Amino acid sequence: MDQPASQTRWRRPRVVGSLAVVTLGIAGLAAIFLPFSGWLGSLEANSAMAVTPAPIDGKRAFGYLEKLCEIGPRIAGSEANTRQRKMVADHFKAKGGTVREQPFAAAHPLTGQRVDMANLIGS
Repeated sequence: MDQPASQTRWRRPRVVGSLAVVTLGIAGLAAIFLPFSGWLGSLEANSAMAVTPAPIDGKRAFGYLEKLCEIGPRIAGSEANTRQRKMVADHFKAKGGTVREQPFAAAHPLTGQRVDMANLIGS
């Protein structure tokens, strides 16, 4: 069954428009990745991609969790939360990491009182 001319006439511009969008998308991706083409395949890139992450030791990870839970509830702003933060910071410092605190305050969601907290930033 043939379609009326009015329906077939509008399909071609949609196809052309879709092809234009795809072509522009590919061109955009090429513009993003082209500067990296010299780096890809280099010794530096190959060694960076060859690094495999250390395996996760489930028993050791669970041991860390047990030590944290021994502290008890670690509500934000509490002394127990401060002890947890110190424990985590000491652990990463002992492993050779650098740890700094980013203090901030927030309002308690129920009481509106100020709660002093800190993010740990490790590298």
